[in-house]
This record gives sequence, structure tokens and C-alpha cells, in this order.
Amino acid sequence: PQAGYIGVVLGSESNEKALNESNAFTPSSTSPHIDLAGRRFHIGTIDNADVVYVKSGGSTPNTVITAQILLATFEIRGVVQVGGAGAINDTLSVGDVSVPGKIAYIGDWTWESFYTKETKGPLQFGRYNLPEPGSNYLQSIAFNPLELYSSNDNGKIVFWLRPDDYYLDVASRLEGVKLEKCASKAHCLTENPKVVVGLRATSADIYVVNDAFKGFVNKQFESSTVDTNSAAFAFTAISNGVPFISFRGVSNSASGSSSGSSYLGSVNAVNAAVKFIGSLPQPRVYDN
Repeated sequence: PQAGYIGVVLGSESNEKALNESNAFTPSSTSPHIDLAGRRFHIGTIDNADVVYVKSGGSTPNTVITAQILLATFEIRGVVQVGGAGAINDTLSVGDVSVPGKIAYIGDWTWESFYTKETKGPLQFGRYNLPEPGSNYLQSIAFNPLELYSSNDNGKIVFWLRPDDYYLDVASRLEGVKLEKCASKAHCLTENPKVVVGLRATSADIYVVNDAFKGFVNKQFESSTVDTNSAAFAFTAISNGVPFISFRGVSNSASGSSSGSSYLGSVNAVNAAVKFIGSLPQPRVYDN
């Protein structure tokens, strides 16, 4: 493997709190951090791997800007994202960790006019009228693919983005990941949480707590989770030609239920990401 740091981009304060409480990160004794553009980049190690971690914030703009500064400033050999997600697949529960195999950005819409003769978009608001379906002035929404610019593709039209195949393979073979079952004595899961690799994730600047939209996204895109920044992170990594992977801790159901244990998503996503980083081969050092 090439030399350099593993970049770790944390999506929220709860992710950073979970990392600090895990004691997995050891800061550098000579240069523990660098402040750039209002963000603090922490330099150190996780399980003997050289890392730089930074908190981005959950939105698309903050994620893109933070990840780009990281990649432009440091010698990064791969990037790992840690964040939260809402479950829209009944097989996922609060405390589980999803490592998406495909990620789509569903925040770029064409909103159809009520006066068009044909309803083109798959999200047709009239279907959700109560007490029965009918016409609706909101008409429909079509979800647009985006242009992806990188060293290999100049404006390639894409919808699904795929993390690095090798990283996904390493994640699928993780063993002995300690996932927490209890957020407190009062809030414990009924089943042991799990790491699931290879599901689909959809991402947009929409925090989903709506059961109808949850069902639509699950059916339309065969997606298992929704979040607000994994696609932005994926676009930035791919554009820079850097391998990436995302660990999404399930903090709630996208219909709004969190079972009082939402912090478990952050804790378990951090634990899985730390185990993943420790499982990567270390760069070889050659004598001149």
C-alpha cells in the first residue's frame, strides 16, 4: 500500500464524542492538530495507522468543503467516513452499522408543473392524498443523475456511486467488532446490533422523519438507509481519485422512532470504523 494518512471524516459531534470516548485515537506528540478554514484537523494514529480526522458537520456543503481541504492538504491514501443514518429497511435497527455498497444522491429534483399534460416523476404527490388518492397541485418530482468530474471522467453522468471494492471486501471480513447494546441502564436493545455491508444508501439535504417518504425511497431505490452527507463525501473522494468507504450508524428509523438509543449508532459506527482501519495493511517503508 502507498504511504500516507488514512483520512477520517466525522459527520457530527456525537461521532467525535464516540471516537474520543473509545480512546482509539492517539494524537501526535509533535503536531497534534492543524486549524484550517475554521476546522480542526487532528493528526495521530489509530491502531498504529497514521490518520488525520476532522469533524465536517452533517450537511452537503460542509462535507464537501471539509473533505476537499483534507485531501488537498494532507497526503491521504484513503478516506473513511463515519456518520449517522435513518433506517428505511425493516431489517435494520437502531445501533446497527450499515456500510453501503452503493450510494445515490437524491436531492437533485425536477419538480413537474401541475399544468404539464403528463406526470413524469416517480414521486407523485396525488398518490398520497387523504382520504383517497387524486390530483394534486404539487404534481410530481423526478430525481436527476449528476455529472461526476474526476481524472478519469470529464462530466460522466452517474446516479449510483460505489465505494472502493477492496475496502468493502475488508469491511465484509471484519471479525470481533465490539458493538454496544446499551446506551444506558434504561435503554438497551432487545437484540445484538450488527454490521451489514453492501446495502444501498440514499443521501440528500433532507432529514427524513416521514413514514410515507421512507416507504417511497425504499421501494423506488431499493435503499436501506437515508442520510444527509454520504453522497457528497463519495463525490469528493471519487473526484480526487482516493479510495473511500462509509460507516453509517443507524440512529433512528426514518419514520421518526429512535427507541431512546440513538447515540448507539455513533458509538457502533466508530467501533466498526476503528476495526476497519486496524485491518488495513500498513504502508511499507523501504531503505534507500
